[in-house]
Amino acid sequence: MNLEQIITDQMKAAMKSGDKLRLETVRSVRAAILEFNTSGVGRTMNDDDEVKLLQKLAKKRKDAMDIFRANGRDEAADKEQAELAILEEFLPTMLDEKDVQEVVKRVISESGATSQKDFGKVIGAAMKELRGKADGTLVQAVVKSMLSNQSLNLIDMTTELQTLIDIYESTAEAAAKVDALAAVIRYCDINGENVLGLQYVDSAHELIEKYDRKILYTLFTSIGNISMRTGRYSEAIHFHRDAYAIAKAKKNERECSLAYYNLGVVYYYLGEYSTALEHIYTSLSYTAVWDDQFTNSNCYNALGEIYRQMGNYDLSIQNLFTALSKLSSDTHSRQIALCKQNIGSTYMSVKEFDLSMQYYKEALEIYIRLDAKELEAKTLSNIGALYGTMEKYEEAIEYFLKSIEQHLSIGGLSKESLSNSYCNLAEAYYKCEDYSTALENLTIALRYADEIGAKHRLFEIHEGLYKVYKQFGDHAKALEHHELYVFYKEQVYSLTAQENLHKMEVVHKIESYQRETEFEQTRNIALHEANQKLKELNEEKDGFLAIAAHDLKNPLTGILYISNAMKSGHYKPEEIYEFGEMLRSSSQAMFDLISNLLDSNKFESGSVEPVLTSVDAAQLLRHLTKNYRQIAARKNISVFCNVPRDVFVIADMQLLRQVIDNLLSNAIKYSKENTEIHAEVRIHHESQTTEICIKDNGPGISETDQKKLFGKFQRLTAKPTGGEHSTGLGLSICKKLVELMKGTIRCESEIGKGSTFIIEFPSAEEELFEH
Repeated sequence: MNLEQIITDQMKAAMKSGDKLRLETVRSVRAAILEFNTSGVGRTMNDDDEVKLLQKLAKKRKDAMDIFRANGRDEAADKEQAELAILEEFLPTMLDEKDVQEVVKRVISESGATSQKDFGKVIGAAMKELRGKADGTLVQAVVKSMLSNQSLNLIDMTTELQTLIDIYESTAEAAAKVDALAAVIRYCDINGENVLGLQYVDSAHELIEKYDRKILYTLFTSIGNISMRTGRYSEAIHFHRDAYAIAKAKKNERECSLAYYNLGVVYYYLGEYSTALEHIYTSLSYTAVWDDQFTNSNCYNALGEIYRQMGNYDLSIQNLFTALSKLSSDTHSRQIALCKQNIGSTYMSVKEFDLSMQYYKEALEIYIRLDAKELEAKTLSNIGALYGTMEKYEEAIEYFLKSIEQHLSIGGLSKESLSNSYCNLAEAYYKCEDYSTALENLTIALRYADEIGAKHRLFEIHEGLYKVYKQFGDHAKALEHHELYVFYKEQVYSLTAQENLHKMEVVHKIESYQRETEFEQTRNIALHEANQKLKELNEEKDGFLAIAAHDLKNPLTGILYISNAMKSGHYKPEEIYEFGEMLRSSSQAMFDLISNLLDSNKFESGSVEPVLTSVDAAQLLRHLTKNYRQIAARKNISVFCNVPRDVFVIADMQLLRQVIDNLLSNAIKYSKENTEIHAEVRIHHESQTTEICIKDNGPGISETDQKKLFGKFQRLTAKPTGGEHSTGLGLSICKKLVELMKGTIRCESEIGKGSTFIIEFPSAEEELFEH
């Protein structure tokens, strides 16, 4: 690229962002160009001159920085260092891959290298010469292409890894050595040489301590990737975060994007889906600026896979086919296979078995052709899972065993994949009623999953162990694993994670929407509104299913287990009593949920017609608070009712009773022990209205939560203080009931100072009631 063009682009960007330091640095480069062109050399700068000029200016700033540091002038030194970083950004753009290849070829030709060892030293020398002209990633790409260039006749392609190692061992210059080591680790990571790769990761720690961090981005990225692939997730997160910090300091958006993408992948493997999506969307926002199709494809592919795990199959397919459309079959075979494999998984989830098998086998053919053994193993496991879903368990077991054998042949370090394969194999044996073999494989799967802390895998394994021990009649162990199953499942699929996911979807859609042209915005507004409505309906459906699956299935499973356990007759009377209490609690939670769901559906369908008449709200409030005093006493909560003798409002007696009952129940549920609840009425003669108020001394409700307080299926920040159950429907039903009676409902609350729920109705005279 022409330096003058770079300078122009940089000046525009600096002026737009208000970056005075960058603008000052760029102007100094332009002044140096002008000085060269007027220095009487009789020619315009060529590419070589431009690179030398930038290197000269960079050296001046480095020297100045060192002098300032030596004299304690840190502020001036920091400025020089910042300008130096800006100049170093320009250097990689001055050369393309062809230029770098010419340098490497020239060095090889001049050296007369004939042996593999000599060749490694020559490549190291070429990398040293190129340092400052092109970044490490470009140098590595060229080195790899040179190593596989058959026309050189220097080495066989099978010795590529050894040559990269020779380059690393024979190179003395710091930056070149770091880049060479990063290339070795990356080669091992891509080609399944995990044991050897991790050995070189240990060597990398010595370099990290010795060298300036700003040259370590590529090394950190390589270490992070192989750590993730081998189940060392905390180490992977550590190195990818460090890589991002380096990229941010250099203001290199491409590297920032890659670091966010890599972190998203690690969090995905940990089962932290909301965090994974946050990082992938951030990466995508970077790539959209320069329209990097390959990186875009990686992001969309990751989004598709995460959405599949979250159960949103429409969004999964949409993102996966978007990823596939951005790839070229000539240069992106591995990525195409990965997209097809994920598409196959999504089709399997929606029971499109023929399509699923088609895409799995297309992916498998590509991996076999590329000799990508680890990815081949994962695809074999997926095909096994597909056969299992189709209830062809013998075929499933065959493919799972092939997958495990393939994994173990490359070192057995992909613990997440191994855990998945063993878990699936156990399920197939379970279906064949071979419970002992199922237990053996689940135990192995649990060991691998525990080592890496993969929550999304742990809840599946504990569910399997619960079922196996139940078959063996070992009720104590069955209950233990059922509790762990529920614990891990709630962590992965918590409604908080669902809400974070929704927020990130909205942010991403808004950013995409803002990038559209004005014409497209106008043309699509009607479609956008229709889609939003469909999305809201779909989310409401998903909320209903989530509540039903979580709040009905788990208590029912517990009831079934306890019932079976009690039939054995091996328990003491006090244990039977405890079981009875557990049955009562689970049954009550299910009864409350079903009642609320039926009520909600009844009100939404319009089948409830309120009968408005004059109701003595004071008498009703006194009666209900008296009923709740015994319940409140369990938490040592006092319930006070301060109302006049007779206060009449226009309402439906039964519906008003249900609203007040729900508000009192909530007040007790969310209040701490040893506190008070106050019920009162306020009569407003001027407006001819009456307010019924229920005030608690709970934790209070934040402004954010107050905005969604009366929505369906809402789980707020505040939690019941005594382990009570909450369906997330009660307040939405209250709102619907109050509105049916032509009243209003609101909440006044402050964090740490409790909450007051207020329902307001038109006042009525006692005579109206008597008529």
